[in-house]
Amino acid sequence: MATGFEALGAVSAVFQVISFSAEIIALCKKIYDGKPTANDDLESHATRMSEAISRIEDRCKALQTGQKSTEAEMKLNEIAKSCQLSAQELQTEVRFVTDMQRKGSMIKVFRSVLRASSHRKKIERLELALSRCRQVMETEMLALICSQSDAQKLKQEASFHNLASDVQTLVVQIAQGYIKLEDSMRVEYQATRDTMIRQTADTQEAIKDHITTEVQRKELLQSLRSPEMKKRYNDLMDSSQATFSRVFASYDRITADGTVESEGPSHDGEKAALSRPEKTESGESDQNLGEEPSSLKAENGHIEAVWSRFTEWLKSDNPLFCILGKPGSGKSTLVKFVVDNSKTRSLLTQRSMDVHVLSHFFWKIGLPSQNSVKGLLCSLIHQIFHADQTMLGDAMSRYDLESYRHYDDWSERSLRTLLFHLFKLKNSNICIFIDGLDEICTSDGLSKLTQLVNDIVTIQGIKICVTSRPETLVVKWLAKRSVSRILLEDLTSTEMKTYLRESLRPICLENKVSDQTCDFLIYELVRKAQGVFLWLYLSLRSLKIGIESGDTDSMLIERLEGLPDDLEQLYSDMWKRMNESSPPHRDTAIAYFRYALQKPQRIWACFSVEKMDGMLITQPTVGQIMCAETPALQDAMTKNYSTFDRATIKYECMKTKRAIETRCAGMLEVKPPLTVQGSCLMHDEISLMWSGVVFIHRTAHDFLTDTEAGHAIMQRQSASEIELATKLLKGILAVFCVLHSRTEMCGPLTMVLEQTNQLVEIHGPEGLQEVVSMFPLLERLYRNGIIGTYHHPLPEPHFLGLLARYAGFHAFVTIAIKSPALASSPTDILRDALSLSPAWIFSSHRELVFPSLDLIQQLLTMGASVHTTGFSCRDSYGISLKYVPFVRIDTIFANVIGTGLLSLNLPYRNALLSESSDFSTRFIDCILSMAPTCPELKAPMLVRINVDRQHGAFHFAEILQREALASDSSQDFALVIETRLTLVLSYVLAVLKPLYHGVAISQVEDLIHKLDTPTPKLRFVISSTEHQTTLYERVDCEQSHPEIMDLFFQPDLPAMRPPITEADQDSIWEVNRIWSVIRTLSLTVTDAETAYISLADEELGIRTYPQAKIAPPESWLEYYNSNPEYPFPRILGELKALSTDGSRSL
Repeated sequence: MATGFEALGAVSAVFQVISFSAEIIALCKKIYDGKPTANDDLESHATRMSEAISRIEDRCKALQTGQKSTEAEMKLNEIAKSCQLSAQELQTEVRFVTDMQRKGSMIKVFRSVLRASSHRKKIERLELALSRCRQVMETEMLALICSQSDAQKLKQEASFHNLASDVQTLVVQIAQGYIKLEDSMRVEYQATRDTMIRQTADTQEAIKDHITTEVQRKELLQSLRSPEMKKRYNDLMDSSQATFSRVFASYDRITADGTVESEGPSHDGEKAALSRPEKTESGESDQNLGEEPSSLKAENGHIEAVWSRFTEWLKSDNPLFCILGKPGSGKSTLVKFVVDNSKTRSLLTQRSMDVHVLSHFFWKIGLPSQNSVKGLLCSLIHQIFHADQTMLGDAMSRYDLESYRHYDDWSERSLRTLLFHLFKLKNSNICIFIDGLDEICTSDGLSKLTQLVNDIVTIQGIKICVTSRPETLVVKWLAKRSVSRILLEDLTSTEMKTYLRESLRPICLENKVSDQTCDFLIYELVRKAQGVFLWLYLSLRSLKIGIESGDTDSMLIERLEGLPDDLEQLYSDMWKRMNESSPPHRDTAIAYFRYALQKPQRIWACFSVEKMDGMLITQPTVGQIMCAETPALQDAMTKNYSTFDRATIKYECMKTKRAIETRCAGMLEVKPPLTVQGSCLMHDEISLMWSGVVFIHRTAHDFLTDTEAGHAIMQRQSASEIELATKLLKGILAVFCVLHSRTEMCGPLTMVLEQTNQLVEIHGPEGLQEVVSMFPLLERLYRNGIIGTYHHPLPEPHFLGLLARYAGFHAFVTIAIKSPALASSPTDILRDALSLSPAWIFSSHRELVFPSLDLIQQLLTMGASVHTTGFSCRDSYGISLKYVPFVRIDTIFANVIGTGLLSLNLPYRNALLSESSDFSTRFIDCILSMAPTCPELKAPMLVRINVDRQHGAFHFAEILQREALASDSSQDFALVIETRLTLVLSYVLAVLKPLYHGVAISQVEDLIHKLDTPTPKLRFVISSTEHQTTLYERVDCEQSHPEIMDLFFQPDLPAMRPPITEADQDSIWEVNRIWSVIRTLSLTVTDAETAYISLADEELGIRTYPQAKIAPPESWLEYYNSNPEYPFPRILGELKALSTDGSRSL
């Protein structure tokens, strides 16, 4: 006699075959009826059914081993064989149908034949046979094989957890008494079938099942992408203009049978330069200006021999290579050239046919995402996901990535864990180019970066090429690892000559310089440059200025001989030539330098809230500097932002741009802004207003900050740092005024407030005085829509409420709320001050804090009501709320409790429970000040819980957010729960208990003792079908389900562990048990709109826009009306009848 487990294994296998067969039969019938179906679907189902048939064979063999079988087991074996035979016949029919589908258009010819053929009758016969098998299994066999008490005993056996997951689920189901087979078993085996699909399908199919919707994939990718990710790459010379012709010369010779190719744009410049038909006055071609043919040949031979080390490395198994070079020698431009060149991949594929090329460019004077290890990790992961969607799907199915919505949500440790998993999962080789090891930020340090490189290259199939200045630590590291390397400045003389020939060609053709002088200039420039392209570029520009000024040949030669040989001296010399004799020009240039040396900040200006479209402005901009230097024009723009003279602005911007380029000795340049996706914007007549001003190279920045000559220059201006910062702040406001007049774009008030708050933090009372003097201007621009929070169509928060979120402004707000000129409803101010999302509170680059208890109590004294309902909108980074035509209606007290609940999610929870967390202390004080006066602690409250079945984890989520409308994968589900304020409050306080101090301990314990904790009601279940469509199901009987809810409200729940960790088997089992229980409930399929409207109609804390009398602007209506997949068509229709007035109505 077989064990209970073996018999149940056979039962499970039979149900799987029946389930797959039913789906195949349904698809076959569609084809017979001439309805379109995907051929892949039918073949995929057939493959899985075939594997399920094999499981029947294996499990029935196990059933027959050992002692004599029971009567029930013999009957089970008989049914299994019958089911197996029917399924095998069905396989034959599937082959017939798939053959017909492959004939493409011929299906039209045979469609009528198929409909009446014997094949359809055979399908129907098989359907009947399998249905009988199913009926016997559901009504007779299962009760004979395993009773409820049998299942409970089996569940306690030690070997239970070693069983296949489908058998475990079946045992748990029976043990819980769910034996109404027509209902519960059918649902349960649907879940079992899904589990078996994941276990048995090939890798590609399994990954597809886990990939989330397009929106969700983009959100994860966006969380890894900082706006500056490709800025350094984009700022470099275009690969088509680079002239590193010798890099692949040996490869060209081999592929061209001994003739050097001129393939691609990278060779066009050199080929043109070497084949110029023009003659000098002596009748000789000028193609060899600066070089004799024989020496050129010898030099090229040596250079090619050195470059061959690099090309041989590309073909080898050697994991590490280094390109060293002086500052400005063109290392970054070379890396971009190599990464973009198809020959790089051609050489790499000689070792492996499938190779991915990744790259990252460090930039020390950039933002943290450009000069940190975290920035490198994010960049590499983003590139892997972007290139291979299957890797993205695997990561989302393997790890709990729900918590990662923004760049700041990621920790370096989580990123490293994920990256190394992806490297080990890869099915292709990878070659990584990392430019600028020496550009790593001081806080991370070179040792940390080189250790990461060491760890990566230990993984089989990964190669890394790095570049760096030849600094001592880098050279020692290379020597220790015996890394092959080249020195770039020894290899670029040919490229330099090509660049000079092309640059001087128009001048020579116009006879502004004699051919002999041109020849001499090229020779001397290359000699003095010593391999430093930047020196060559700056020196050539100095000579061109002399040529355009009418310098004679002898004057040009004298100018060249006077140029210093190194960059530092060259910067100093160019500065003296440009500004030494003109104090006004000198002071202007120094001001420009000081603006550019301010801490770099980016500002996102939004074109369209609905489309989430906008551009990233790097400060300082040309317009910002123009306004800072011309206060009268700035005042006119901020006071008359709708009537300013565009021609005047264009003229002043052009004048400022020319001054930057001419007076700053070539150390600064102007760059256009980027869109959110990293592409450059098109220019128009006033686009210089928001074009960024940046250093031409890190060496220029370092010259001003790290050298004696640079310090001498910068000390000549007396303006204070706070004066400069204030000018820039006012300047960006003027830029926003122009943007608004041109595009109706709204500048981001929150980013402006962050900059003003930094003035207070850095400069103390003096900074606060400057900031306070600007508040009237900020408030006026905010009131007129020039700057804002992107809340529309919801009401904008109160200005003082926004200020109250920043610690530096608390003193001002405390005074201002008493002023009739600024103060409004104390309730509105307090509501907006406390409407903070955890993403803002715990952001690594913001200084936001929870408002102080003194400020809260002062507002309460003034009449603020924390228990009156009103619009509630927790700010977040994005604008996902705008997608959902609902608004939360909460009391301030309930909103604060909701913020506390969301703060328990990772990655915020660790920061929340930190002893140094200012938020935690203020949060507890706030709760204790509000709770005693709450008239209805039992008020209803909606909570959404997102559950990850694969990892046995969950987190709390906003009810009304765009990402809350779709399940994350076919293995995730979400629960919309109706609970009471008391339960959530008790839970949050219990989690925060370790942080209680002093009197708060007894106060909190007294409060918890008074609270009852009713069991929540499950209202809706949100999940995904196997086709990645979102399924909403209403729970028909609104009852308490303690067996479900007890899992989610335990303060020390293991399931709330850090993400990016291996799954916990106990948590996985518990979460899947909950899922099994949920599938036994009486559920009715509905849709998102109907589900949320029903909650709004019951006044459970949400309202539709029409109910709240919120009418979005025309742009909102037009955008979503044009989207046929917008899930709220009924509400959209109602909104068309409302006005565009979005005023606060509650």
